[in-house]
Parts: sequence; structure tokens; C-alpha cells
Amino acid sequence: MSRLGIVGAGAMGSGFAERLLGCGHRVRIWNRTRAALDPLVALGAAAAPSPAEVAADSDFVITMVCDAVALHAVSEGERESSLERIRA
Repeated sequence: MSRLGIVGAGAMGSGFAERLLGCGHRVRIWNRTRAALDPLVALGAAAAPSPAEVAADSDFVITMVCDAVALHAVSEGERESSLERIRA
């Protein structure tokens, strides 16, 4: 199965992660609030310490954040850049 990464575990991100886990995919996920990951970890997801770690360890990365500011923060901005860690 594919190694899938998800950045953002809100309503959409967590629902997507649950479905992927249910289909047998390996899911690595990050959320700015760690507590949101606990139910997903209980289902078999692996919590990542940063968006960059999600990107480094995934074949595909799905980003589900609330707005353009949050997208910039996780992809290029204030945290370690996830774009720099994507494997070619």
C-alpha cells in the first residue's frame, strides 16, 4: 500500500485519514494541535512531529488546512518547510 501523508487533522483531514486507514493504507499525519491526532493514532496512523516529516516519509501528501495563511505556514513558512522534504 502507499505511504500517505496528511497535514491537517480537522474535520476533513481526520475523516480522510480514517477512510485511508480503513482501506489499509499507511498514514502519517501532523496537526498543529497534537490532541487531534490521538484518535487517529488509535486507529493506526503515525503522528509526525512536523509537516516536513510527513513529506519526507510519504509517497503522497494531502494538505487540509483552513486557509492560505495556514497553507503557507506548513508548506513554505514559519515551520520547517514541507516542500523541501518532498522526495522526487
